[in-house]
Amino acid sequence: NFELIPPKMDSDTQQAVSNVKAFLSRTCGTMQFALKVFDPSGDGRFDRSEWENGLKKLNYHSNIDPQALFTALDKRQHHTLTLSDLIDRFSGMSVFTGIPP
Repeated sequence: NFELIPPKMDSDTQQAVSNVKAFLSRTCGTMQFALKVFDPSGDGRFDRSEWENGLKKLNYHSNIDPQALFTALDKRQHHTLTLSDLIDRFSGMSVFTGIPP
């Protein structure tokens, strides 16, 4: 089953997304540094397992499943996250922002 329009987030998931972004900002200082935690290969994008491993490295805990957070952040539904997905003002930002040339 493939959906073109992502499902609408419930309020708990929306709050959890805000919380994880705030946590990353506090813990890592910048989203660029956070990207280094989640993207050990340095290709500028990370998948679901790298996301979950990064959250564990940072000792992040939530009542919301890490995979649900990943899905909520993956607004473009490209099944990987990039720096632009972690930054609130991603509108208009290239999906390739933060990916090395």
